[in-house]
Amino acid sequence: MAFLSIGAVFKNEANYLDEWLTFHSYIGVEKFYLYDDESTDNFKDVLAPWMDAGIVSLSKVRGRGQNKVYMSCLNRARFRTKWLALIDIDEFLWSPRYETIPEVLGKYSNFAGVVIRWKLFGSSGHTEPQVQGAIESFTRCLPLEINHDNNYLRSNFSPRARVTGNPLQGKAVFRPSTVFVARVHNPTLYAGRLANETGRIVLKENIDFLDRLHWRINRDFWKETPAEILRINHYWSRSIQELQEKVHRKFHKGSFKPGPEYDFTLSLAGHLSHEKALNVEEDLSIQKIWEAAKRARGRLLDEKRGNRKQGKMDSLFSRFRTQIERNQDRHFMTRLGFYARKSE
Repeated sequence: MAFLSIGAVFKNEANYLDEWLTFHSYIGVEKFYLYDDESTDNFKDVLAPWMDAGIVSLSKVRGRGQNKVYMSCLNRARFRTKWLALIDIDEFLWSPRYETIPEVLGKYSNFAGVVIRWKLFGSSGHTEPQVQGAIESFTRCLPLEINHDNNYLRSNFSPRARVTGNPLQGKAVFRPSTVFVARVHNPTLYAGRLANETGRIVLKENIDFLDRLHWRINRDFWKETPAEILRINHYWSRSIQELQEKVHRKFHKGSFKPGPEYDFTLSLAGHLSHEKALNVEEDLSIQKIWEAAKRARGRLLDEKRGNRKQGKMDSLFSRFRTQIERNQDRHFMTRLGFYARKSE
């Protein structure tokens, strides 16, 4: 059983997949359950060495909602991993205080899960996609200390604009054996308690209910989640071109269906306005871990590949030994029958 696994859905993310896998493998993720939503880029070439090492398990999905895919991942990983995180390819889970995530999660073994606040990163002035990847390219962000007032949230996160990336939000890492329903941001039906990194429990007064099994943690709770032990760097916009493509895709091919209740022009303007607010300060705190992860990539893949081959050989030898033992038992019983007949 793996200690920590990640499930993610992706579509045309080949430019970022290797970076994302390299980073999370280094900080302690042992298994990735990836779901391809009809990508047309060269993602198979990128994933090939990771699949060969047994680190990545790849499945195909066609137009299924993210919540449905996450439920499928939850059921698949339930008894295969102790901890599970459901995040996107533009989100990087890490600890500003510890080198790996497993050494952090050991402190939360009494909880069903831990909610993790994200830090939002903007384009850093890049108008086009960058070849260096997200971590090195997009270093400017919105400080965690800035809690936008209600006027900002109402204007940029109105239902018609459908702007994503609320600064007072995040994701969760949880024990799948205790969770029955998982949504995009956090489990919504579970046995036990959900808490933040300080150990504060998510209670009813911390929740905004949409329906019985669909709710989200309110802004006041996120304000009291410091993100000093666990954090998600959310490279929300990437470049301006990628942000525009994302909004167009969501409206015309994805979750934001065109209709009178939504306004594409308003949404695009809202996303671009929000992006400008995400370039306030430069944050290079994750860079040290990323440099170490890049150096360790080849060794990690070789070790996993070697362990997988050794495991296959051990399994083959075990089956061969079992067959020999069965043949020996069969031969013994044959001889025993022969002597029994002879004695008669």
